[in-house]
Amino acid sequence: MADKLNILHITYNSNFDGGTRYIHDLSEQLVARGHKVTIAGRKTEWKSLFENKNWEWLDLTVGGNIKELISTSRAIAKYVKRNKVDVIHTHYRKASIVAKLVQLQCRVPFIFTVHLTDLPMNGIWGWLTFWGNETHCPSEQAKTWVKDVASVADERLHVIPHGIDPSEYPEATAEEQLEARRELNLPLDKTIIGYVGRLGPVKNSQWLLKFAKHFAENGLPFHLVAIGEGTERELLETSIKEQQLEDYFTLLPFGSPKLVYYGSDLMILASKREGFSLVCMEAMCSGRAVLRTNTAGCDEMIREGETGYVVPIDYEVFLSKLLEVASDLDELKRLGKNAAALVRSDLSQAVQVDKTENLYQYTVSKYGKSYGKSTRDE
Repeated sequence: MADKLNILHITYNSNFDGGTRYIHDLSEQLVARGHKVTIAGRKTEWKSLFENKNWEWLDLTVGGNIKELISTSRAIAKYVKRNKVDVIHTHYRKASIVAKLVQLQCRVPFIFTVHLTDLPMNGIWGWLTFWGNETHCPSEQAKTWVKDVASVADERLHVIPHGIDPSEYPEATAEEQLEARRELNLPLDKTIIGYVGRLGPVKNSQWLLKFAKHFAENGLPFHLVAIGEGTERELLETSIKEQQLEDYFTLLPFGSPKLVYYGSDLMILASKREGFSLVCMEAMCSGRAVLRTNTAGCDEMIREGETGYVVPIDYEVFLSKLLEVASDLDELKRLGKNAAALVRSDLSQAVQVDKTENLYQYTVSKYGKSYGKSTRDE
């Protein structure tokens, strides 16, 4: 039987994004398996997700200048020693800087998850990126990127795709699709194209507006529905009104994405970079085909022409493929069926948590000697 571990996550914040969801969902499963979990970082936009949970949240600044990072590392090091933390799991670059500073003060290994690829690595950023004693890569594309930019040894890189609980996203029936459209006040006579996620430059959210404008100018029977928050939300809301695109673009406030999955015929992801899109998995599990850019995670999710399509990060190429794919509802249904089957067979949360748990155990076992006494013995 595996040892029960004391695990500390360090993250930047709890914004509305996939990284926050990953930490929350993984923590819930680890606690259910008997491990102790603590999370350190700032409670921000999505703080409600972490309320009334069986873990402690250390509300600390994991960011700012070097003085703030050092101060945070001291607070975390005290917590690590006092509570005999076995392993730290970091998320995002500044969290790993803090973890590295913690290691100067106490003996504890850390794992870094690569939530985003294609980050700036030139100059000081290369020096200030710490990959942990072991590095978790959610995709093969992420692993390749880390090897290319950092020359991390292959044996320290562990590919563990994210997963979801398929029981939470049953395949939508035709009746459920109709009901979702009515509840969201979406047109019943158009092909619905859905987007769920942050609204900002990295996600190419301005493309959504351009898509809707193209639909309107050409009188196409397509309608976009998007749900999310971010730096470009206000601009999108204003532009939809000013350009009179309400008949082609519905922008919803942040909330449960399930109705968007169910009400859509096709889900899209136009990001410049990704870690591993939980949204795509949830949509696929719900029976929706996905059209997405060639970013990390696409190889694990998309079987070209079978569960969806992958295109380069190019607006004109994406638009062309979108118009082609959205014009064939029968094909979208076929792709959606295949997508749901793939998630259930290859991308389940249970498999992900098993592998992550094994990585924790491996890391604690491997680095116990390197760090001398573990915090358990101090």
